[in-house]
Amino acid sequence: MPAVAAEREFSREKVVMRRVKRNPRKGGIRTCPEARRKRSSGEGFTIIEIVIVLAIIGILAAIAVPAYRNYLDRSLVKLCIKNIRLLENAIKIYELENMRLPNALNDLGPVEFLNQNGNSIRQSPPFPDPYGNPFRYLNFAKNRPGGPTAARTGSTDL
Repeated sequence: MPAVAAEREFSREKVVMRRVKRNPRKGGIRTCPEARRKRSSGEGFTIIEIVIVLAIIGILAAIAVPAYRNYLDRSLVKLCIKNIRLLENAIKIYELENMRLPNALNDLGPVEFLNQNGNSIRQSPPFPDPYGNPFRYLNFAKNRPGGPTAARTGSTDL
C-alpha cells in the first residue's frame, strides 16, 4: 500500500516542528522569527513609504498646475474675443444711428459685456478686457495708418 509506505517514510518523529510562541507585546502569534519583518514601533509608515507618496503627489501637481493655468488662459482669451464681438456690434449700431464711425470708444456710451462668470453686465467707458487693460480703438476713416506724414504730397524731398 503506497499510503502506508509514505507514512513510514515521513513519520512525525523525523519532522522538526517549530514551536509556536505568543508575542506578549503584540498579543499575536509569532512564527518563524527570521522570516518576519520587524518594526521598531510596530505601527505607522516608514520614511521610504512617505517619500514615495510625496513624490507621487509632486508629480501629479507638476502635471495638473500648468494644465489648469492653460485652461484659465484659454477661457480668458475666449471671453476677450466674445467681448470684442460685442464691442464690434456696438460700433456698428453707432454707425447706423449716426451715419459715421465713432471717433473714440467713449462716444459709444454704456455697452453690454460678459464678465468672467458669463453674466451680462453694462459697462461704461473705458471698457476693460478680461486682463484689466482697456480696449483700444482707432478710426481708420479719420486717422490713416501711419499717421498724417504717410500721405503723399507730390514732393520728392526726403
